[in-house]
Amino acid sequence: AKQLSDVVPFEIEAQVPVDIEELIYDYRSLGRKPGQDVLRVLAVAARVSAVRQRVELIQRALGTEPERIGGGPLPLANLAAVVPELREPGLVAILDVGLGSSDLIVLRDGMPVFARTLSVGADGGGNAMVAALRQSQAAWLQRSSEPFLRLYLAGAGPTIEGAAPVLSDALGVAVSSLP
Repeated sequence: AKQLSDVVPFEIEAQVPVDIEELIYDYRSLGRKPGQDVLRVLAVAARVSAVRQRVELIQRALGTEPERIGGGPLPLANLAAVVPELREPGLVAILDVGLGSSDLIVLRDGMPVFARTLSVGADGGGNAMVAALRQSQAAWLQRSSEPFLRLYLAGAGPTIEGAAPVLSDALGVAVSSLP
């Protein structure tokens, strides 16, 4: 745990087909499960060039540099500080539905444990969203034996008529708008 900042770059480099010098990354320690020696880490990495382009776009649009840059769905975890339902014991997921893509994050006791950006958004249709969420649900279950039982919709999700019951039936989880 003390050498995590030294080890993470090597672990990221082993997982992505890009030189570490071309990446910007961040990580968060998820701690250890009781009785295990393995330290779990959630990491995010992006090409420096892609981040630089996004920062330049924001500067042109707003006339100011962004104060913070977040990786994919990870900033959604910050909602746990202001939404008590996200800090309740157990697993919950948040799906932030955008127009062309969506972000999914799974929280355990308010802390992020799994994050994924889906290549389908509100414009992709219900069947495509259900398929992407089922795939993400399966990816989560490969890492954990505990399923998430509640999915909160954010972004365009709550405005899509009938989305909550369709997703609830398809995924077998309770679905509602983010409080």
